Amino acid sequence: MIARTPRGLLLRALRTLLPLDGALPDGQALPPDIVVLMPTLRCNLRCPYCFQRDETGLAWQPHDHEELGLAEWQAVVAELAPLGPHVVVIGGELFLYRDAMKLLRAVKRARLPLTIITNGTALPRVAAELLEIGLDRLIVSLDGPPEVHNAVRGHPRSYQLAAEGIARVLAGRRSTKQPFVQVSCALSAYTQAHLAAFVSAVGPLGVDRIVLNGLIYASAEQAIAQRAALELAFGVEQCRADVLDNGAQIGVDVSLVCRELAAIRAGPWSERVIVAPPGVEQHLAAYYAPDAPPFRGQRCTAIHRELWVLPNGDVGACAYIADLAMGNVRAGGVLAAWNSPLYRRFRERLGAGLLPACTRCSKLSFAQPPAGF
Repeated sequence: MIARTPRGLLLRALRTLLPLDGALPDGQALPPDIVVLMPTLRCNLRCPYCFQRDETGLAWQPHDHEELGLAEWQAVVAELAPLGPHVVVIGGELFLYRDAMKLLRAVKRARLPLTIITNGTALPRVAAELLEIGLDRLIVSLDGPPEVHNAVRGHPRSYQLAAEGIARVLAGRRSTKQPFVQVSCALSAYTQAHLAAFVSAVGPLGVDRIVLNGLIYASAEQAIAQRAALELAFGVEQCRADVLDNGAQIGVDVSLVCRELAAIRAGPWSERVIVAPPGVEQHLAAYYAPDAPPFRGQRCTAIHRELWVLPNGDVGACAYIADLAMGNVRAGGVLAAWNSPLYRRFRERLGAGLLPACTRCSKLSFAQPPAGF
């Protein structure tokens, strides 16, 4: 379990006891429960399904502002410290940011729970320091057994480097099992035939959890409608909406995935394996239906709980609509952007009904399939 500050525990308890997310007037939100810091979007790998890649295959970058300096990131952390949120630091590839370790140390000095997400290629180099600063959770993104992962990522030793780094972290842990170590694999057309082999390869490493992540599965029509809705309501075009209908999702074979999952559930590592989002494993046919019907009874809570800060200081609307900046931390700080007039209007808009592709978002729970399934 991730340790939290007293203020963070209080806010989490308040959210659990009272349905306040989405219920406050004028689109207001309680302080964020999770804060995602993205000091860089640069990456040394080229995953073909990555939503951070633009049409040229390069990492998408926000515009109009220079990237935040270390002192500015430290100021963000200082503002968050009294609120006690869980901080997640990601990229791109996090360790391509030259002051990555200094930023991570600032988070832990503020006594905030810290998770990092990495492709693992730098782990052998930084494992000892991560243990020393008291990292709470390590998430490493992999794409199958060694030969599959290396081919998908376009790097001949990316799996081997990640596995070496994971082994060093696990070997250096105290009896408290800190950090918690999770390996995640995107469930896609590139990995679907190798899921059981992936679990068999990763399980013996001794990781605490193995997650098979379903990507957003939306039709081309929903992606087009998403762009149109954003442009109509907010005057922007979501430049990365085309990731919603790319071949990684469209090529998923439900029967093949079912066979792979059955093999995993019959194997020795089943208890450590989670399929996300919740409900997908039980409703694969509904999730990957050719016409991608919207799921009923869904409400976005992420826009009331998760705050995303991009490299240039923009606070993005959400993980997948970062193009729509709700404010910038240079103009009044993090919390000013969190409850800015634009963000409040965005929350009210989604409270009235999810945008077309939002109805398929992987942050929702798919325990309720659409009518007819």
